[in-house]
Amino acid sequence: MIRYTLAMLAAALLCPILLCGPVSAEKLTVTDRQQILCAKMEKAWKSGQLSLKEYEKLQKSFIKFEDRIERMKANNGGRLSYDNIESLERDLNGISVSLHKKQLAKRVAD
Repeated sequence: MIRYTLAMLAAALLCPILLCGPVSAEKLTVTDRQQILCAKMEKAWKSGQLSLKEYEKLQKSFIKFEDRIERMKANNGGRLSYDNIESLERDLNGISVSLHKKQLAKRVAD
């Protein structure tokens, strides 16, 4: 009887999860990710998780990033190729990792 009750309870708990289907991640464009990362960076600076020097260094990284996008678009007739997008995503990942490292270092130091 206990096994039956546990099996029914497990089935009741898992049923809604199984009916939902797979969860898909939202696809963000390079521009969307850039805007989100800029907002996170500014929020970290305003909350004191980044110093002014760190914030300015990350800003310079974004300026270089934007210049790189413009050069890539100029070479491809105003569009980004799949290879360009992949390369830009790697750059954004690097900037994001740098931001998180600086934030975590500040937390550990406090």
